[in-house]
Amino acid sequence: MWVYTRPRNEHDHRFLLNLDHYPSITVNQLGERFFVDAGTGGDTATLASSNSLEEATELVKQIFEALAVGKTALDLNAEK
Repeated sequence: MWVYTRPRNEHDHRFLLNLDHYPSITVNQLGERFFVDAGTGGDTATLASSNSLEEATELVKQIFEALAVGKTALDLNAEK
């Protein structure tokens, strides 16, 4: 599934990422921010960031729900 990322800040560019090449999705905390990352053995890409663990967990849930129903693309910046 393709994911159109959510920008981490106003200067960050969005990009498309094919999750077929990234077998894991994790939530990582850096300071007071939480990052939803897709990763392989040695490479990670940030899909989105948030100010709370709850929001980051909701983003992961949104990704897994889209995968479960077989969506081919997901825009993390779109309203649910």
